[in-house]
Amino acid sequence: MRTAIKPIPVGVDSHTITAVEVQKWSANARKPWPNDVCAEVAAGLNKMQWFSDPPLPLLKDGERRERSIDFATSPPKIGEWQAVPDLDDDQWWDFQAAADAAKTLLNSVPAMLAHSDGLRWAPKTRDHYAAIEALRDALVRSMPYIEWPFGKYEPQDHRKKSRPSDWHMPAVVIAGIISRALVQFKVRSRAPSFSRDSIEAQVVHEALTRTGYKCIDTNTIAAHLTRRAAKFGKTT
Repeated sequence: MRTAIKPIPVGVDSHTITAVEVQKWSANARKPWPNDVCAEVAAGLNKMQWFSDPPLPLLKDGERRERSIDFATSPPKIGEWQAVPDLDDDQWWDFQAAADAAKTLLNSVPAMLAHSDGLRWAPKTRDHYAAIEALRDALVRSMPYIEWPFGKYEPQDHRKKSRPSDWHMPAVVIAGIISRALVQFKVRSRAPSFSRDSIEAQVVHEALTRTGYKCIDTNTIAAHLTRRAAKFGKTT
């Protein structure tokens, strides 16, 4: 049984978004958003950095940001951002060191081949040359992925392209929060498209406004999310 959403209490913290607010934003949806979806979206929004929040200090290696939310209070009490150890830090490696090592090895291949060529007469060492050749071919194929693990960065020409607006990335984050909640609670079988007439794009607009991002409209937000989907193959 789903728990009824409580009304917003008087004197609510302006930095606390409640499930009832999300429910109001999505009131015009063709299929009403369940309480669980509204609560999940509100919880995700309350973990975001707001436009009016002061800049956060730089993180050290092996750290990530986290803020606490005390749901025992009404409304939930939002804590300050804290630097905490990143337990998933082992999934990454020293990108530059790996690239430098691969380049050093590749640059050493000609000398290694010359050395191995003189050993091909002996049964025990005749395979050295072919093995070094295979290493060279593998390094040549993999070097772009070693140097650019996330794809090659192409510097933008700001004389031709405008800089991203401060609301661009928050809009993508909010769209992701909404998509995950709708799919998780089976309101949708897949992420919505966030077209300009969709309730999801309207909720993104409401959430951006609530978190302090001004001077934007639903059509502009929808166009940004649609362009991103076309470029990267997904909305969020």
